[in-house]
Amino acid sequence: YKPCCSEIHVFSHSVFIDSAFESVVKFAKTHDTDEFKSTFHESFDEPALLAIIAKQRDRIKELKLNKSKKPLPQCLILLDDLADSGAMHTTVSALTSCYVRGRHLGLSTWLSTQKLSAISPICRSNFAFILIWGLRNRKELYDGVLHELSNIHPIEILHEMYKMGTEEPHSFLFVNLRKSPPEFWIRFEE
Repeated sequence: YKPCCSEIHVFSHSVFIDSAFESVVKFAKTHDTDEFKSTFHESFDEPALLAIIAKQRDRIKELKLNKSKKPLPQCLILLDDLADSGAMHTTVSALTSCYVRGRHLGLSTWLSTQKLSAISPICRSNFAFILIWGLRNRKELYDGVLHELSNIHPIEILHEMYKMGTEEPHSFLFVNLRKSPPEFWIRFEE
């Protein structure tokens, strides 16, 4: 993500346990400079996230005040598996600010969870896209995903698209909510 992000900040209980993060940590550490530092947190650290937001806000303000022609620096916030932290449930938190004001600050927030209903409604209403893998129960599918998208298409049609997108092993349904009308893709291919 280096071509589009100046820095990456990961909040995950498994950031130093899961081997999938090893290459991300290694890459970020080799590209750190005095101006841009990527960080890795083993839990949801709201003061640290607030500091990242404030630093990014100051950086954007400075560039705009100086009428800089440089592209605005982009910052990626990645939150993984934090449903048990309580941060995703509240409507007043740094996480909510990422979704409500983040686009104005050059913040992209990626949130990975196994339970959509664990995420604050304010965050869910500001999603730009959703990736949906096979879900373990019908309640999460119908009350969560399909209900959230039911203003786009009837639930029956959404259910058929979900089945098409998740029937193959490791396959997923990608929903681009920034397009009008929203686009549905199987993986990123069809």
